[in-house]
Amino acid sequence: MVKQWVVKSGRHKATYFRKDATENAGEGNVLGLVKNGELVVGEFLFVKRASREAGFVKVHNLEQQYGNKWLVKNSEGAPSTLLRKHPQESDDSANTVGFALNGELVEGEFLFCLRKGERRGGFVKVRHLKARENKMPVEPPMEPAELAALAAALRAKPAQRWAVMDSSHDGAWMRKTPSNDRGQQNVICLVPNGAAVIGDFIHVRPSATGEDGYLRFSDLEQQGPKSWRVKNGPKQMLRSPDAKEVVCEVADGESLSGEFVLVSYKNGKYEGFVKRSYLTALVQAKELTDEVHGRGTAAAKTGGAKA
Repeated sequence: MVKQWVVKSGRHKATYFRKDATENAGEGNVLGLVKNGELVVGEFLFVKRASREAGFVKVHNLEQQYGNKWLVKNSEGAPSTLLRKHPQESDDSANTVGFALNGELVEGEFLFCLRKGERRGGFVKVRHLKARENKMPVEPPMEPAELAALAAALRAKPAQRWAVMDSSHDGAWMRKTPSNDRGQQNVICLVPNGAAVIGDFIHVRPSATGEDGYLRFSDLEQQGPKSWRVKNGPKQMLRSPDAKEVVCEVADGESLSGEFVLVSYKNGKYEGFVKRSYLTALVQAKELTDEVHGRGTAAAKTGGAKA
């Protein structure tokens, strides 16, 4: 995801900072000039579909083809991408124009930006901007001592272990809150592919009440990418994993939605939320022992029968 841009206007020393996403360079539409080298922030590109439907799409869901042509390519793997009325995070119906499908070609020239220290935004032609990647801390793999400490912790208190794997990227974002916001304020770090994390609780929302809370992964059966069903219920949904406060009781078989698992990384040094789709559950030591023991017993019985 790119949210920071450096102005680079070719032959000119500056470029227009416009009120509306149009070619109009008159006084009524020009808010000012942004100089070469100036840093601006923005992630919403104003685009037009072949159907003439127009709105804002996040840049990380687009892949530039040529000129002002962009290919819709949802970064989360969804089949479509939200087209917003306004360049805001809100994804409710009031801010929704429609949805652009993956593989669809759209046209976009103007990026909605904010200048440093200013609250009022404006539009800059994207060809006059050079993307500057946000520098998020990428954690290296664990050291042997840290792995040993993690192994000791697992032996002392069994917990669900996960391996991080996002095949499209170098790792998965660890977030402060269970939301899709990938801004600097909500991202803790990038957990590299192959790293092991620990987490027993998933942030969920029952379909019936709409309240949110936490349930243990072991008390749920996954039905879809973001859908779950309570098993061996009823279960108590907690306000937070560390608190005893109960939000509500969920019945056996009740449906819930949720995609973020609360995990700890590097022996508890980092704690945050990672999407379930980027986590592969690892077999617990006890389960593995039982499985091997079961196979050994079965083999012994088979051998005895043949004898």
